[in-house]
Amino acid sequence: MGDSRNLPHPHVPEWLSEPTWLEDGQFAVWTTVDDTGPFQIVHNRDFMMNGEQVEQDYNFIDYLFGETKEPIVARMYLDETDAVTVSTAGKSDSIPDGVLLYLKKRFREVHVLGEHGSVKVWPK
Repeated sequence: MGDSRNLPHPHVPEWLSEPTWLEDGQFAVWTTVDDTGPFQIVHNRDFMMNGEQVEQDYNFIDYLFGETKEPIVARMYLDETDAVTVSTAGKSDSIPDGVLLYLKKRFREVHVLGEHGSVKVWPK
């Protein structure tokens, strides 16, 4: 699927995981065994095209927490690295305590995209 290189993680240098480089738009996937943080971090870039012209360019990092089958996803856009938005798939406006604690250490703002749309949860 791609080659694997021993590179430091961009936000958590102490992780000793090797990123996997993919061909389908994902730049890199870091997998970790750290119990206090996400089980996987994925760097993606999506383009909205109008013919051959780029209309929108989404460059982002997803932090995946919890269960691998139904993860909690926290997304940071690389043009706004101080904020992260957690998706609960519309189920809730709250974030599990461990996830929120991890995100508060790394971001100035934490939002949740839940049943009431996007809501700022930290700082209040």
